[in-house]
Amino acid sequence: MRPREQKRLYHKNRPRHKFWPDTVQHNRRIHEVQTQLKKSRIRRISKKAAREARARKKLTDAQLAEFPFCEVFRAPGANFETLGFCLGPLHVHEPWTRARGGPKADRRNMVSACDHHNDLISQDADVMAWAHRVGLLVHAHDGPAWLEAGGYKRD
Repeated sequence: MRPREQKRLYHKNRPRHKFWPDTVQHNRRIHEVQTQLKKSRIRRISKKAAREARARKKLTDAQLAEFPFCEVFRAPGANFETLGFCLGPLHVHEPWTRARGGPKADRRNMVSACDHHNDLISQDADVMAWAHRVGLLVHAHDGPAWLEAGGYKRD
């Protein structure tokens, strides 16, 4: 036989896993230790975020109780052709949005709005321009001064 063929036979007949019994015992030990450890679930929301959400919920409930109607439709310069009917449940709209650096829980930054008008304010360009003029949307750079001045002005 040639040396190359001898090498092939050697590799063909040798066991695949040299340390197979030790590896199995090691894996069993790891599994036993893992099952003895206390398993804790990851929180869906952190304690801090849950506390902030509860505080915000109280404020939004108070806002909707005090103003149980769509304030957007009653804003100055609101017309039926641009805004249309009030549709859907009431939500709290934030003129100085959180994405622009607005506060999470501040009554001065809350306006009651129906679902339809809340969507229009954030998605329709003409309505957004009107909302900026009326004070239903606030630019990020104007936000702190706007909030210090009292936030959304209701007539």
